[in-house]
Amino acid sequence: MSDMSVDSVLSQMRSILAEGRVELPPLDLPNIGETKPTGGFSGLLAESVDKVNSAQKSAGQLQDRFLQGDESVSLADAMVAGQKAEISFQTLVQVRNRVVNAYEEIMRMPI
Repeated sequence: MSDMSVDSVLSQMRSILAEGRVELPPLDLPNIGETKPTGGFSGLLAESVDKVNSAQKSAGQLQDRFLQGDESVSLADAMVAGQKAEISFQTLVQVRNRVVNAYEEIMRMPI
């Protein structure tokens, strides 16, 4: 998501909140790992965390198999899986940072 679209969304959220057209419901996030995503933002977030987790587990298993001498796993496969897992984790962290920043900005808004 580009900075321009983030700024656009934030300005739309500010205008909607300023007009008083919406009441914010209490935040009720599912416990990740115990429930399946039900849709909406929290479901998308839970699904993303699960995908990153499975990518990291898969990369770890490939690396372990390579270190144990499994000839069906090449060094390149293990390294590529590790890099994919690292990139997906860093992407998830950046998304989390943006969501936290947006939440903090909303909380600083005068009512």
